[in-house]
Amino acid sequence: MNKLTIERSWRANKPADGAEPNYTLTNINSDPNVVWHWSRNGKELLGTTLGIQMDVKSYLGQYNPISGDYGLRILVRGDEFQDDGQVQQNVAREFYFNTAGMYGNPYGFLDKSTQQCLIDVSRFNKIEEIAAYFWQDHDFIDDTGTRIPYLDSYDSSRECEPNIFLSDFSVGFGLQTKDIGNEDLRLYTYDSTSFGEKSTSTTPRA
Repeated sequence: MNKLTIERSWRANKPADGAEPNYTLTNINSDPNVVWHWSRNGKELLGTTLGIQMDVKSYLGQYNPISGDYGLRILVRGDEFQDDGQVQQNVAREFYFNTAGMYGNPYGFLDKSTQQCLIDVSRFNKIEEIAAYFWQDHDFIDDTGTRIPYLDSYDSSRECEPNIFLSDFSVGFGLQTKDIGNEDLRLYTYDSTSFGEKSTSTTPRA
């Protein structure tokens, strides 16, 4: 799918610049916290797993934080299988890819650290739209119980330098390992269909 390479930055504890992500995804074009967006527009997604990769930098370590969470809030909208086998249309689900799922110290990624996650979307029969938002819990506190500032301590009209950075955001869509056995792989060759001691089944090519 798509890849967003430009680096985006945020400040811990700064109140949200945009409205909270909503389940109709109507604020996509105006929300500055949107990192990535995809809509179907006639394109089909086939698979059961959403794979996300991004590079993360963080300069929060200078504040010695003992709490605070940041990452992505991912909204997926589409038609979903229900427990009774029926399909419900226009269902929206949210997933989080945050510090709890990151490797290393998420407060001290002084150089870019590549982070990955897999999201199970197998309940969706058809996906219409996916949006990834930057997310934080606005609860970054240091070891003295003081909230990490987002305004300059000497000039409250100025904001501190950004301390959370995301870049090289990419999304893939595929199958879980348990589903691979249910798929067919078709190979075309002009060479022999015999490999070692076994032969592949063949289908005449038109």
